[in-house]
Amino acid sequence: MKKKMIQNSLVSFISQVIIIVLAMVIPRIVILNYGSDTNGLTNTVTQIFMYMAMLEAGIGQAAQNALYKYIGKDDRTGISRVMSVARRYYRRISLVYATLVAVLAFVLPFTFRTDVPGTVVSVYVIFGGATSLIAFYFTSLWVVFLNANGKSYITNMIALFNKVLLYVVIILLSLGRVNIAFIQIGCFLVSLIPLFLYLGYMKKNYSWIDYGAADKNEKLPDRNAYVISEVSWTVFSSTDMIVLSVLVSTKLASVYATYAMVFTALETLLNGVYYSIKYVLGQTYHDRREDYEKVHDVFNSVFLGSSVILLSVCYRLIIPFVIMYTRGVTDTEYIWIWLPLGFCLVKFLSRSRMVAGNLTGIAGYAKQVSRVSFLEAVINIVLSVVLVVRYGIYGVLYATVAALLVKSVYVNVLADRRIMNRSCLRTVTVFLGNFVIFLLAVFVQYMHPLDVQNFSMFFLWGIGLVCIYSVIVFLMNLAVNRSFRSYIAGLAGKYVRR
Repeated sequence: MKKKMIQNSLVSFISQVIIIVLAMVIPRIVILNYGSDTNGLTNTVTQIFMYMAMLEAGIGQAAQNALYKYIGKDDRTGISRVMSVARRYYRRISLVYATLVAVLAFVLPFTFRTDVPGTVVSVYVIFGGATSLIAFYFTSLWVVFLNANGKSYITNMIALFNKVLLYVVIILLSLGRVNIAFIQIGCFLVSLIPLFLYLGYMKKNYSWIDYGAADKNEKLPDRNAYVISEVSWTVFSSTDMIVLSVLVSTKLASVYATYAMVFTALETLLNGVYYSIKYVLGQTYHDRREDYEKVHDVFNSVFLGSSVILLSVCYRLIIPFVIMYTRGVTDTEYIWIWLPLGFCLVKFLSRSRMVAGNLTGIAGYAKQVSRVSFLEAVINIVLSVVLVVRYGIYGVLYATVAALLVKSVYVNVLADRRIMNRSCLRTVTVFLGNFVIFLLAVFVQYMHPLDVQNFSMFFLWGIGLVCIYSVIVFLMNLAVNRSFRSYIAGLAGKYVRR
């Protein structure tokens, strides 16, 4: 298992770094060649597709949690049953998704406050939707299965190949100022490649899966609860830019998207590693329940600590980055001093509940959590609409921070008190210890803001700050987390014996 964890983590980390670098190049090219209006439009359409992805909500998570117990026992009959039920769900939603894409292609040109021609918006939406439709109908289930089986290095390599090719197409066509509708058509054609790669791999290695093994009336456990949670999270995470595009302007949505791009890159990097090895949590809970609590605490320190390292560095460098990144762009103001703090708080609170949230799912508490997820989404939407009128971009961002607190507290208390039958003190100590380090980074930046004039200085500062905060965060987590301390001591002992 350790070999598979290392393999998954390395492939995921390298893949995500490459994808992040390419992904950060594209928005600048779009802004310079098409303007902030078009950049805001394309990012908002992406957010709408995230809303539409809620049709898939719950299927993947429910299928993955159901697969854990069968994969650990190599129960092919059980695996086939889960896969056949999940495939049936995916196929049903594909038709609904296609219908919604057609409706949106007609409606959105009349909805957005944008100067982009309506026909261009329609074509962009149709082929953007077609890309997701291919994934829903064919590949999503295979990705879920391979991730549950601890083979996310396969899905990451295919994703890397697809993303690199996709970004090359976007960059080349954008530099040539090709109409964005044709760019989206090119993206759709590239999206067909993973279909054939997955098809070949699954036929070669898992031809024994029987997609007709389950009874027609069989359902995925807790699927409805996962639907509510996933739909709520999609609405929650996609609200801000849509509210800005509809109630303010797509230009301000472009500002939001520029800052969000940086934090999304960090989250993508962290999530890539997390999702590559989170199967350990699921399999440990089902196979070795007595060891789960220690694994839970170690994961908490590793993922919350790594988040604080990157968020602390990001907070200190993001304003200089945005200044350099938007140099030459004059159609709107991109420097908003207090946006980085809001984005950092959003990402910190999101990371603080990942391990606990995963536990509530595999332990069978999806229904209870789904209600809180729904409440969180409602709070975010209401506060965003109310606050955007007076506070603009700050209003939608800090509405998200306020809403996040609800579920973050709930899932951690549920995981500690109800599932693991223990005090919340360990979790709170790790949480506060890491948060204090981030607050120190905010204080230092306020007292001594960094003056970074070029990207060479930016990367040098970045490397130096990562090293400094890594040492501080590592030592702090050793001090406050007994399970993490024991884990590191065990690793050090093995190294010494070698």
